[in-house]
Amino acid sequence: MGVRSRGVLAVALAGLALLAGCQNFRRGSRLPPAEPPQVINASGPYRHPASGMEFPTEIGEFKRALLLKYDKAGRNVSARYDIDGAATKITVQIYVYPAKEGSASQRAELCRSQLEAAASDLARTHQDAARTALDQTTLEQGSRTYPGLHARYEYEERIGPDRMPWAANIYLFCSASDQWQIEYRFAAPRELVMGPIMDDFMRHLPWTLAPPL
Repeated sequence: MGVRSRGVLAVALAGLALLAGCQNFRRGSRLPPAEPPQVINASGPYRHPASGMEFPTEIGEFKRALLLKYDKAGRNVSARYDIDGAATKITVQIYVYPAKEGSASQRAELCRSQLEAAASDLARTHQDAARTALDQTTLEQGSRTYPGLHARYEYEERIGPDRMPWAANIYLFCSASDQWQIEYRFAAPRELVMGPIMDDFMRHLPWTLAPPL
């Protein structure tokens, strides 16, 4: 199981000495919610009732920090995981939401639009965000390989009085199942080599998707 991307820019690890900081992505690529997201209270592993997706309290070194739902029916949800180290902080948010209906070509176009909308979320907070990679990717889950889209952005993150070089990676899998889509958003210091970390995270979070209720 793993992730393979084509054209992803490599960045070198160069002696991290950054203070902790994080970019909390807002819900994007869908219509804005009619009301603010609601926190889902769960102390242990959480199973999303509609999709069947399970969110454990830990994934490798990542610890679950927040669960949110974006609609009253609770079909549109996210989970945030953090690595909060002494030198840096890495965050990832996973979104699970119903897939758009349409032909294969229509869904492909919608998927590209959703990736651009996710990038717009980042631009609202970081106007200096610049895209440095846009490519197709694949993710292996069990015996299946799923196609997806990947984009990488660079920007400056404010940490205290300083502005630090940061990077965000967005992975979008619009065909996670016939009914569900999955989106990952990673944020970390730019000097950190994120490829193996992202690969390991996605490899260790199984998709437990089921038909919607």
